[in-house]
Amino acid sequence: TDAATRLLTQEVTRELLDKAEEGIWPEKLWTALENAGLTLAAVPEAAGGTGGAPGDELAVLRTAGRFAAPVPLAETMLAGWLLAGAGLQVPLGALTVAPVQRGDHLVLAKDGAGWSLSGTARRVPWAASVRHIAVLAEGPSGAFAALLPAGGFASEAGRNLAGEPRHDLRFDKVKLPVEAAAPTQETVAGLQAAGALARAAQMLGALENILDLAV
Repeated sequence: TDAATRLLTQEVTRELLDKAEEGIWPEKLWTALENAGLTLAAVPEAAGGTGGAPGDELAVLRTAGRFAAPVPLAETMLAGWLLAGAGLQVPLGALTVAPVQRGDHLVLAKDGAGWSLSGTARRVPWAASVRHIAVLAEGPSGAFAALLPAGGFASEAGRNLAGEPRHDLRFDKVKLPVEAAAPTQETVAGLQAAGALARAAQMLGALENILDLAV
């Protein structure tokens, strides 16, 4: 918490927040978070992360919420957790996850020597700002996690009430190499519950800031 507070106090300025609302990606802030190891706090050290406990990750997200940090920190943590749990490589850079809406369904099928991904994922956070998307899909033998580069599929832009990007993504047999997907024990319900917990931690931090301002 102290490390995240010091970093965000220095980096999250009024100017940065104003530019983020205009759609300008805060590269300096993201680089600082990445260099501090906070973006991969949910990834074990053996997989290239910092191996933080769940309480550590939530403390970081709570602090990020208090500063209204305009970056997909929660989404990157969730994506890293999903990929590492399936034994997949977790890339550097901002990540997001899909599906996030109840009822959305993705299917991963064998396609020659690789895979093809089909389905629709609505309201995916920060999809236009990230380098990769981690998805949880129904595969030929149960649930599979997969990593795909951002772009190369249909996308419809939108925003939430906070002005943050939310995109509807449509995957029409998007081709992936064989090493980009692997079986996982996670479920869509479990992923969405983890996302809800992460978002609640951010909301708690925001509420704490509102209380401080009001007092």
